[in-house]
Amino acid sequence: MVDFVRGIKTGIAAGIVYGIIYVIFMIIVVVIFWQSIDVTASDMIAVIVSLLPTWIAGGIISGIILGLIFGLIYAVVYNSIPGSSAVAKAAILSLIGWAIFHLGIGYGNYIIDPIYYLVSNIMFGLINWFIWAAIFGKLWSNYGMPAQAPMQQPMYQQPTPAQTQPVYQAPHPQTPPPAQSPPQTQPSPQLQTNTTPKFCSQCGSPVVPNTKFCSQCGFKL
Repeated sequence: MVDFVRGIKTGIAAGIVYGIIYVIFMIIVVVIFWQSIDVTASDMIAVIVSLLPTWIAGGIISGIILGLIFGLIYAVVYNSIPGSSAVAKAAILSLIGWAIFHLGIGYGNYIIDPIYYLVSNIMFGLINWFIWAAIFGKLWSNYGMPAQAPMQQPMYQQPTPAQTQPVYQAPHPQTPPPAQSPPQTQPSPQLQTNTTPKFCSQCGSPVVPNTKFCSQCGFKL
């Protein structure tokens, strides 16, 4: 899809920037020229002020018009121009414009003055077009960059129980339970009773356990 709006915006902005550079350049040229001759500073300022409207019209206004035309053409042929960046594409399109306007249409200057044609049309014309390409390509890239939303500081949130990390606790030494003595069973009366058969030491007759006298001879046991 052809981005005409972007081409118009870029062309107007590039024309204004290029026009300002042109005005500054012309002021520098006049200052350097007038310093080479015997004139006062007030005369030089008067000349600059008188030529300033012409420079603004020739630089800024013509730059905006050139920018509108160049921006629309650039937007249409952008995908067809070779180049890895917007500046490179603008430089190729500017080279075509330089060949058409300065070499072709401006060829009449060569008939009048070949030296002027060589310096003005070829050298300065090529430099001007490449300056224009750098300005236009840079602005084209800037207008195409999406606006970045401001970074927001994350708000503190109370951690939920599921997000809370458990605190490590060192295991406490476990004391072994006290040793339990085996249950003591009371011997039954039957076990406490000596069941070994006893005999009377006097007559040898068997006697009933826990008796004090022999039932046969009456001997005291």
